[in-house]
Amino acid sequence: MAQIPTEVVAHIDWQGYALAGVSPGPRDTLCVLLRAKQKSPNWRVLVFSAEEQHEYGIHADYDSFGIAQPLPEGFLLADPYPRDSEDNVYIFDHSGRQLRSFYTGDGIYALQTTEAGDIWAACGYHSHDDYGMILGADDLVQLSAQGVVQHQVPLEQYASDRSGPFALNVESDEFVWWYSGEPCPLVRMRRGVPDTQWDIDFPAGTVFAVWANTVLLDYAQDASSWMHMELDADGQVRRVQSVEFTDEDGDALPSRCATARGRLIWFSQNSKIYRADISRLL
Repeated sequence: MAQIPTEVVAHIDWQGYALAGVSPGPRDTLCVLLRAKQKSPNWRVLVFSAEEQHEYGIHADYDSFGIAQPLPEGFLLADPYPRDSEDNVYIFDHSGRQLRSFYTGDGIYALQTTEAGDIWAACGYHSHDDYGMILGADDLVQLSAQGVVQHQVPLEQYASDRSGPFALNVESDEFVWWYSGEPCPLVRMRRGVPDTQWDIDFPAGTVFAVWANTVLLDYAQDASSWMHMELDADGQVRRVQSVEFTDEDGDALPSRCATARGRLIWFSQNSKIYRADISRLL
């Protein structure tokens, strides 16, 4: 198995806070959401890039946020598992003032914003595993920052069994990638319309990175393995090799700590943020 080293791009000060969520944003950024340990929590949003780090404070009574994403006007915070159909997406400006909120559906399995300010989310759930965890998504929707649906893709058109994993990669304002179900069809959308589909005969997890015709998917049956695949324009897939990503000591980083967008894979391990750029490594 090939080993790919990562680079440490940041250290996180956890004092007084608990990790609530890690999600990749547009423009090669990573958003880390921290919740204060007090009963009425304040929130911190840390935004990392290769060159700099920014921190924003948000005061909100809502206590179940798990996703943070940037928007041109500020930030989006979302609760993946809303209660009683209440609003679960909240928009704040950069000073932390709430601008508006809206409801996206029964739940959010994956959510990423675009540089232009659109929101892509896999919403709705239909099954639970033996541990009570929600699996699968019903619809992939594109919303405006005001919560208005612009495109909606019923995922049952691509996989009749959607109890398997779902993964989303908003590569750019133009291209959005996702897969759903098991076996997993990998679908590339261009400007909201499905463009090309590849049948992935591989037990994929919930994270993948793309660059040109290269895709790296995490392996659902192994804690740290990834599969490097090459995609042909006619929908054919070629497996290249298994890889794992390592930290500065050469130890494998677990994929459960990973998230990805475009060509970048990020790992949050202990107080460190690691990054791998597959365009430079493959």
